[in-house]
Amino acid sequence: MAEIGPLTKAWVELVDAMPPMARSYAEQYPPNRLYLHHPTLRRVTIVSYDVDRGMTFTVAVSGKYNSIEYDKTLGGIRPEDLTECDLPAADEVLGAWLPKAQVPDYLAWKASLPLGARSSVADYLMRHVKRSRGRKGK
Repeated sequence: MAEIGPLTKAWVELVDAMPPMARSYAEQYPPNRLYLHHPTLRRVTIVSYDVDRGMTFTVAVSGKYNSIEYDKTLGGIRPEDLTECDLPAADEVLGAWLPKAQVPDYLAWKASLPLGARSSVADYLMRHVKRSRGRKGK
């Protein structure tokens, strides 16, 4: 199982001040671990804990641990959908395909497609990213 950093003194103090149910989940699912989110099969890190909706998490899905379209956060993640996992293999391809600045345009393009249309980041990039090789003289 992958520990991705140390727990800080501030974290320990924060956990000590949490209500009992939240404290239990925070101790069981610390933010310094890497988790597999089963519905998406992506590696995630916990960003926040939400006790108001029956104990769910917000998680970060990052190109640091996955090969993904773009870095994102997902909310409403249930504890039973996460298990601790290992770091990616040394030879695994990792990274976010789109820079942060292109994500809004990509999402707007994807939303404009007919319902049920299949698309990919590659389709978007081929249509919208200017090529560095252009014709001379024009």
